[in-house]
Amino acid sequence: MVRILSGVVVQSALFAVLILGPAFVLEGNLAWPRGMLVVAILAVVSAAGAFWFQKVDPELARERASAPRAQSPADAIAMLVIAVTSWPGSLS
Repeated sequence: MVRILSGVVVQSALFAVLILGPAFVLEGNLAWPRGMLVVAILAVVSAAGAFWFQKVDPELARERASAPRAQSPADAIAMLVIAVTSWPGSLS
């Protein structure tokens, strides 16, 4: 549970830096109530979802909170091909 909660805290902190960082750099302050609201909503919804997920399926939550497994070379190549061929199409 601590690992899941720490993941939510780290995710929310990174999101806050990405959303509020440019506002702080450009304006010199964090007086952006809508940005703060978005960060707060993300944090609350993420925490609620993590607690719900832990209650509903603790084994899967534990697996998702663990370090990722090694990826086979065939999977890595397939993902690279998919990413390279599908990304340019999304630009048009």
